[in-house]
Amino acid sequence: MLKNITQLEYIAGGKLYHFTCDNDSPLSVVKDALNKFIQYIGQVEDNLAAQAKEAEEKAKAEQPQVEETPNIVPIEG
Repeated sequence: MLKNITQLEYIAGGKLYHFTCDNDSPLSVVKDALNKFIQYIGQVEDNLAAQAKEAEEKAKAEQPQVEETPNIVPIEG
């Protein structure tokens, strides 16, 4: 079966990105689909940020706490 499709291409950072849909797709549905992709990417970013924060907090908790004592030098005089 042969089918006509619409394909958008975008090059960013030396990488090629594609969006493909049926040739007769209504623009409102295409826009909705793209918004769903954007929401998904936002969720991935949020998850990565949460994991990074958790790893940072874990690393901070694992570091031994060293209490600094000030250098007090008596004044002679």
